[in-house]
Amino acid sequence: MSRFPPLAARSLRLLAQVGAFVCGAAIGSAAWAQASGAVAGVATQSEAPALPAAANIAALRDFVDQQVDLQNARVEVEVGHLDPRLQLKPCDRIEPFVPTGARLYGRSHIGLRCKERGSWTVYLPITVHVYARVPVAARNLANGETLKAADVAFEERDISAPGMGPFPTAEQIEGRILVRGYLAGQPIVSTAFRPNPVVANGDPVKVIVRGSGFSIVTTGVALSQANEGQPLRVKLESGKTVQGVARPGKQVEVAI
Repeated sequence: MSRFPPLAARSLRLLAQVGAFVCGAAIGSAAWAQASGAVAGVATQSEAPALPAAANIAALRDFVDQQVDLQNARVEVEVGHLDPRLQLKPCDRIEPFVPTGARLYGRSHIGLRCKERGSWTVYLPITVHVYARVPVAARNLANGETLKAADVAFEERDISAPGMGPFPTAEQIEGRILVRGYLAGQPIVSTAFRPNPVVANGDPVKVIVRGSGFSIVTTGVALSQANEGQPLRVKLESGKTVQGVARPGKQVEVAI
């Protein structure tokens, strides 16, 4: 497993403090403050202390796991290193944080903020891999096919890779019609299907007529099928035909 390269003495003191955070993450912030001081003291006596890459990955994975709220996912973290040209004051307590707007998938970074004495902030580069079981084509699939359960398998893939996801669940796949072809083993994303109509031809529907300051609810029958947001003609109980907008739950909104 790779180690960080030798760095200048001042930067080594900082990296030793970062190493203390990594080693102390599992026992809490109080232990981290104590450990950071101890490791910083060692750094002043050695010109080339090395940070164990495995320890960094394990601690940062624990930290990232708390931020990446994904169920049934496996997270791996590759830790980068700080710029060796940094000249930072000694620090008694370093606090890790997720920078505003940072997305902890793929290439990202974690902030390290000195909370006592030093008063500085730096950013440690990381690469976050998130592995989860996703649907893939069990065979070559053609555009327009209606999927059956046997057409799809679930395999672990890195969903943090560019262009991956979002993915449908097993319940959202069977009976859906593809809008593009897939090669065997290729991940199937949620946008791969034709939209499911919210209203089918002949469905009884709830019609909500909205006007300025009032609304009227009645019933009718759909004269065609429609996806959510599409226009739809409805025959009312009175025999009159109106056009509205299809909504989930077999509802049609009519504006007057």
